[in-house]
Amino acid sequence: MATESEDCYIIEPEEDENRKKTETSLISKTLHTSETDPKYWMIFAKSLFPEASIFVYECYREACEENDLYEIVKYFGELIEKFPETVNGELNSIVQDLHSDSDSFIRKVFELLPADIQHKAMLAVTQNASSLEERCELMLLFLKQMYYPKIFESAYDLIYTLRCAEQAPEIPVTVNYFRKMLVCDVFLLLLQMPQVDKELEFNLLEEAIEFYACCIFKPPTAENLEIVKSLQLCNIFPSRRFQRLLNLLEALAIRNNWDYPNIYKYPLNKKLLFIFLSKLRNKDKYIFQNNVQIIEISTPEELFFSVCFTFFYCLYDFARYIFPQNSPTFYEGRCSYFLVEGIVMSEEKTPWSRCPGPEFHETERGYD
Repeated sequence: MATESEDCYIIEPEEDENRKKTETSLISKTLHTSETDPKYWMIFAKSLFPEASIFVYECYREACEENDLYEIVKYFGELIEKFPETVNGELNSIVQDLHSDSDSFIRKVFELLPADIQHKAMLAVTQNASSLEERCELMLLFLKQMYYPKIFESAYDLIYTLRCAEQAPEIPVTVNYFRKMLVCDVFLLLLQMPQVDKELEFNLLEEAIEFYACCIFKPPTAENLEIVKSLQLCNIFPSRRFQRLLNLLEALAIRNNWDYPNIYKYPLNKKLLFIFLSKLRNKDKYIFQNNVQIIEISTPEELFFSVCFTFFYCLYDFARYIFPQNSPTFYEGRCSYFLVEGIVMSEEKTPWSRCPGPEFHETERGYD
C-alpha cells in the first residue's frame, strides 16, 4: 500500500504492479476495440499513459490511415521527441529522400516539423552512424533542410566535429575529406545566412585559403587525389584554379561591406589588384582610378586577406611561367617556390644590414 507524507508520495511495489496490469489491460482493450471507435480509445489511453510509446504510435498510425496531415505531423513529432527508436524506419526513409532529393510524403511531413524537432531527428539519425564520416555527412544533409534558427546550433556542432576529426593522426594534413566538407559545404551554407559570428567567418576563410593553396600548389598524393579531382582543379586553365577561392573572398567582401568586391570577380582584374596593393604600400586609405575614388580601406581584415590572396596568386603565376616543367599545372614532381621580391625595408637598420656575399648584386629593388 502507498504511504503519503507531507514531502513525498512513495509508490510501493504492489501499487506499481497494479498500475502495470491496468496499463496492459487498457492497451489490450484499446487494440481490441479499435474497429468500433479507435480514435476515442487511443486519445483516452494516451491521456492516461502519456509515457507509453504504443499509444502515441497507434495515434500516428491512425492519422496516416485517415491521411490527416496535421495529426500526422503532430504525432510524428511527438514520437521523434519522446520515442525516436519507434520511427527508425521513417527516419531512414527521410535520409534516403534527402539524398535523392525525392519529393515524398514523409519528407513533406519532416519539412512541416518545428525546428527543434527537426534538430532532434538529426541527432537521432546521426547517433546510429557507423563512422565519423557518415555522421558528418548526415549532419550536413539535415543542416541544408533546417529552418534558420536551428541552423546555427547544428552548424556549430558540425564545425566542431569536423575540426576535431582533422586532428586524428591518420588524417592527411590540410587536404582531407573533413576540411573539404568544412570549406566547400558548411562555410558556403553559413554565408547564405543573414547573421554569422564575424570571428568564425574569418577563421573559416583562413582555413579555406590554406586548403585551396595546398590543393593548387602541392602535387596530389594517393590519399587526397580524389578530393583534388572532385574540386575540378585538374587539367583546367591555370587561372581558373583560383576561381573557388575568389568566389569566397567576393562573398565575404559583399557581406562585410568591404567596398571592393569587384577585385575578386573572375577573371581576376590584375590591374585593379595591383593598384590596390600599391596604395597599401603607400599607406593610402583610398584608391582612385581616373580621379574617381573606387576603394576605401576600412578594416584590417580587408588588408590581411587581400594580401594573402595576392601573395599566393603571384607566387603561383611566377612559378608557372618561370618553371613550367615543374609547375603544379602538370602535377608531376615537386616544385620549389621562393620569394623574389618582398617588402622594401626603410633605411633604419635591419637584420640584413650587413652586405651580402659576392654572388649577389645590388639593384634598385634590393639584392638579386
